Amino acid sequence: MARRSRIRGLNSVRRGLNRFFNDEAMQKANRAVTESLIIGMAKAMTYTPIDKGLLINSSFRDTRREGRKIIGTAGYTQAYAAALHDNMNWRPKRPGTPGKPRGGYNPSATPKFLEKGFEETEAQQRAAVIRIMRV
Repeated sequence: MARRSRIRGLNSVRRGLNRFFNDEAMQKANRAVTESLIIGMAKAMTYTPIDKGLLINSSFRDTRREGRKIIGTAGYTQAYAAALHDNMNWRPKRPGTPGKPRGGYNPSATPKFLEKGFEETEAQQRAAVIRIMRV
């Protein structure tokens, strides 16, 4: 007859290990989402209209946890950002003439600058997530 022995606290150890690995995975996921937002916003900045620099200086990124999900948000806090982003009929202002400065000039500024920045860097974002989430 085989003798069965019980180890006390084994379930507690299992729960602790599961909690540790879940926390570690959530931290890595948070880092991966943040890295993805940084990459996308960096490219979006190259397409953002400059004029006085208020729009670029109002950029933000945020990550939050909702249950088992990490939600990343990036954008601009200036009130006119959404209207400028969605308006397809504008072109960047030409640089001012000597003696009549007009503010910053960004010849690569385009409508849908935020979407374009994130879409063009999708492969880099995916590579960053894979690199960070690697065990």
